[in-house]
Amino acid sequence: MAYYRSYATRIEGNGKLCFISYDNVDGKLEYSNPNIGLFFNARGSYTLINDVPLFGYRYENNIYSIVATPQKANNRQVLASAELSKAFGYGKLTMTIGADAMRHDYKAWISEQVADGYVDNYSAKFQVAFIPTPLFSLEGKSTFHESKYTNKTFRSLSSSPLRSFKHNLTMNFMPGNFLFAWTHELYHSNDHSVSHTYFSDLKCTYTHKRYEISFMANNIFGSKKYERNVVYSSTIQYTVNSLRPREFMLEVSFSL
Repeated sequence: MAYYRSYATRIEGNGKLCFISYDNVDGKLEYSNPNIGLFFNARGSYTLINDVPLFGYRYENNIYSIVATPQKANNRQVLASAELSKAFGYGKLTMTIGADAMRHDYKAWISEQVADGYVDNYSAKFQVAFIPTPLFSLEGKSTFHESKYTNKTFRSLSSSPLRSFKHNLTMNFMPGNFLFAWTHELYHSNDHSVSHTYFSDLKCTYTHKRYEISFMANNIFGSKKYERNVVYSSTIQYTVNSLRPREFMLEVSFSL
């Protein structure tokens, strides 16, 4: 078995001063109208990092080493985001949609040449809050994320898009001095080697004057472990990680 050393600690070469410059431009746009319950904001940024040193990797005597090269490159990052919210019925129903996009262009030293590559990250979200009566409220949120790496020089190193989804739903019941909160979480993705994950938590709180009693039941039913199964040409890798345990907790707080 080969002996591995950390890339971060095993660095070879002669140290010398170098100049790296950062150019950054940010912009922001906001609109707010409480009278009609409409809110909007958008942001964007552009960052350019000049003269970034490139490092090469060498494998010798069963040890990986990182070696500085005379090559330098410029890295760029573009980020944009926007969010729109609308309230209906004096705040009884609020809906929000948002999206983010980022591209990071950079260069790397691969196979004795400069390789161009970039990473794309996209995300979107939808939120809703509904309060039909003072006794009941509902809050939900769904998020989507996609990530992809593209190497323009070595196409074989590019990756397929990885898409993941996360959903949250919380129901609140508020009769008298009681508050019952039931939260659900669901995670899934297009990575078929990873199992879907689901959690369900319950919390009951009683408040009276100067003290408060809360009972919490976490992950009362749902996933207790994270499984990943990857099949290679000659081996199969199966990984299991323990997740949020099923637990119960009683909390008492008061003021003197």
